Amino acid sequence: MNIGKNILELRKAKNVTQDALAAELGVTAAAVSKWENGYTLPDILMLCALADYFEVTTDELLGRNAKTMVAVIAAETPDLGEAIKTLVKQYGIVTRRIVHSYPEAVDAVNSDLSVTHLFVSLDKPLNEEQYRETRDNIRQIESRAPELQKTLDGFEIYLKHMPVYDELCERKHLT
Repeated sequence: MNIGKNILELRKAKNVTQDALAAELGVTAAAVSKWENGYTLPDILMLCALADYFEVTTDELLGRNAKTMVAVIAAETPDLGEAIKTLVKQYGIVTRRIVHSYPEAVDAVNSDLSVTHLFVSLDKPLNEEQYRETRDNIRQIESRAPELQKTLDGFEIYLKHMPVYDELCERKHLT
């Protein structure tokens, strides 16, 4: 278990300085540095604050999950992005970023190696050329409909059957 390494990776993935993280948590930058370098550990209340700040569970912060599912959401409106975030959280997927265009989503996925899923609901469907822009190991799911609930229903179909879909994708990559 390497809490310091996890704090460092999460901080860098969020593109935040030690000073900024320290200010947010009400500690010194030296305290953050000591955590990241393994000289000290945050206390139990600070672990909760860190997990909340990074939008991960305390188990994830402690390195107890074998494989965390992490998402980037590309949605045309903030309300839609938040609704998708709420939905995917119910299935154990942590959202790193919500963006409003496909190029932003590609940049977010490519800059964060922990991302496993990209949920896309933009004003027009993506074409096959655009799908090739992200990493091969990313599950990219697209759903869009005139009504918010129908869009969410499309994502939920995937989420309910995620293990089956993921296994099919793995088989496709193996052939």
